[in-house]
Amino acid sequence: MKIFKEVVVILFLSSVCGLLFNAFSTNGINILDNPWSRKVVASSNHEKDPISFIGFERACQFIDNQEGIILDARNPQEYAEGHIPGALLLCFYTMKEVYPKLEAQLHAAPALLTYCSDCNCDDSEFLANELLSLGHMPIMVYKGGIEDWKARQMPIARGIKEHILD
Repeated sequence: MKIFKEVVVILFLSSVCGLLFNAFSTNGINILDNPWSRKVVASSNHEKDPISFIGFERACQFIDNQEGIILDARNPQEYAEGHIPGALLLCFYTMKEVYPKLEAQLHAAPALLTYCSDCNCDDSEFLANELLSLGHMPIMVYKGGIEDWKARQMPIARGIKEHILD
């Protein structure tokens, strides 16, 4: 029991020392920082979220107004079985292979919209966060994904376009 208490005391003191060092270090990290909640000043001098979560209506508005590029974060097989018309395939898990082919096109876009299967799928969020780290913004994440799109009887495109994977 004595050893257990000593271990707990050592761990506690180590944690306190580490947190204090981090707090006063010029290179310390903000442990309370949430990258999803960062604000950036847009060119029109008002704040915008670099990543925002949107619903069906806003996704339709994005598509109808051609505000940017739509990205399907699912795998190629799921994409081929059915995707939002006009969406490009950029699977988060194969991003290293596909992203270089789309990089210039994505950087030229005024905004990006990502989606995956449904509200339980996190791939669109992973993709959005990765794209944010590569300097893309603003990014919208359509949480309802393709299942919400289909449930609302919206048009579905099938197959994989040649230019997406070349």
